[in-house]
Amino acid sequence: MAQEDSATGDLPMSEETMEGSRAVPVVPVVPDPLKPKSSKSSGVVPVVPETLETDEQVMLNYQMAVFFFAWLDVLSTLLSVLTLYAWPSTKGLQLWQSLFLLLLLACGYLGASKLKRSLVGVFVASCLLKAMLQITYAVYSLYFWTMLFAFLQCWITKIAGTFWYFLGKVPKERRREVRLACGSTETMQV
Repeated sequence: MAQEDSATGDLPMSEETMEGSRAVPVVPVVPDPLKPKSSKSSGVVPVVPETLETDEQVMLNYQMAVFFFAWLDVLSTLLSVLTLYAWPSTKGLQLWQSLFLLLLLACGYLGASKLKRSLVGVFVASCLLKAMLQITYAVYSLYFWTMLFAFLQCWITKIAGTFWYFLGKVPKERRREVRLACGSTETMQV
């Protein structure tokens, strides 16, 4: 039996053991009074943390932003559709364009919640289309608010495009594992 180091209370380790070893944090287990005691319980459970690559962490950071902006875009477009529908002098083509845009924006919500790159790509395309329309309107109207909304739409498009890019860098199977590990299916179910 190996002797303990008197200063730290640790067992001495050879250099070979130290090179191949990996630190594993341990968490003490608080006994549950309602659960029957097991004879094999040692009171300590090893916890192996799941490490995420940088691309995966960036993907998850952008996921919530795209999820939020997709909802914001859907709501603003829905208000636009209701305004077009209620306004007596609107053209039917504008109403159908807005409804089509609404369906495209819903892809952003689904794509962000399910980490599906194809749906996020549709959302990026709809953001580009919406940004071009808002830039055109801002240039022709020269109102401060239209320019501000055009800038905001360009920023949302940039965020969605970055999310789409990082979704492409993470393989499909790993995206699925990360989604299940982070519990995004429970928090964002459709």
